[in-house]
Amino acid sequence: MSTDPTGVAADPTYAELARRRSLGPVVVEEVEETPAGPRQWFGVYRWEAVRAALAEEDLSACLYHDEMGLDRRYGEVLLGMDPPGHRAHRAVLQPTFSRGALAGPLRTAVTAPVDDAVAHLVADGAPRRADLVAALCEPLPVRVLAVLLDLPDAFHGPLQDQAVVLLRGDRGRAVAAADALYRRLRPVIRERRRAPVAEDLVSVLAHGEVDGRPLRDEEVFSHLRLLAIAGTDTVTRALGNLLFGLLTTPGQLDALRRDPGLAPLAVEEAVRWECPAVSVPRIARRDLELAGHPVPAGSAVRVVLGAANRDPDRWPDPDRYDLRREPRPNAGFGLGVHSCLGVHLAHTVLEHTVTALSERLPGLELDPGAPRPRIEGTDLRSPPTLPVRWG
Repeated sequence: MSTDPTGVAADPTYAELARRRSLGPVVVEEVEETPAGPRQWFGVYRWEAVRAALAEEDLSACLYHDEMGLDRRYGEVLLGMDPPGHRAHRAVLQPTFSRGALAGPLRTAVTAPVDDAVAHLVADGAPRRADLVAALCEPLPVRVLAVLLDLPDAFHGPLQDQAVVLLRGDRGRAVAAADALYRRLRPVIRERRRAPVAEDLVSVLAHGEVDGRPLRDEEVFSHLRLLAIAGTDTVTRALGNLLFGLLTTPGQLDALRRDPGLAPLAVEEAVRWECPAVSVPRIARRDLELAGHPVPAGSAVRVVLGAANRDPDRWPDPDRYDLRREPRPNAGFGLGVHSCLGVHLAHTVLEHTVTALSERLPGLELDPGAPRPRIEGTDLRSPPTLPVRWG
């Protein structure tokens, strides 16, 4: 691991990932006991091997449902589907999340909650202190998602609960939260079928078709359920990691203040340096070879995005956050057919947020009177708190 005088890179998670990456592109790992019998796991840690794994269509994404504790009563979520069904369902949502759509009026719709949130932070005009995770990173993505779905404030809590209970591994509560959210959303889905509201995502899905047939209520809900997870928790973590990188690495926030045009690079580097989800699971449909290593049919493969994004063969001094780093494609938001559908939305929100903060919160810095924050977690990573002061 490279030298880091700030201590930012001194993290046991990445030390362990570096150790495993040194063992080879594909590493034989634990054997898991399942109802169907033993299942061998393999780990993929190096950049080229990760890129190959994510392009391999015979590595099925269906394991995602089990790993996330997503029951299939409401159908499959997009991240757990395989081609060709995956492509057909993704095509329904793709136009809304395209770069072109987010360059038009939709951009104003999703940046307005950012402006409101930052304005709330500076409302009294006095020197201020805040925890940016609680005050901004957690509530903001829910507000943006509610705008995209055209849902009232009363839905904010249930949308966030769906992500929280799943990602904490409480499967009993996750089932109850899914049922409660479905009961609230089903009347909305049916009403939008009857009378769509502009081009909100509920209306888009309610009028969507796959293979010439309309999506069922359960299928619409399944997509909305995934948006509640990816559109809230993932963006919360990505924003927290971005702000952590800017605030803890000397010179980075100052560079952004001097040149707001660096915001896209700041976001891309943050996603490389600390991707919100470190790995994704796959399962081999057949006997195959990955980076020269045999992977028998039925084996599980953990594709470790975080390790690939810090592969020193691709990025010099990879443990350092550096927004002036020469941009190269990374795996932070996935690659291949399952690359993040909302990548342009996430970039829009994150870029606008850091630009607004750097412009409207003069002297923004970590609060020296508070404990120094850390990024925590093994597979889902972000700072639990970000105490700051400004003014």
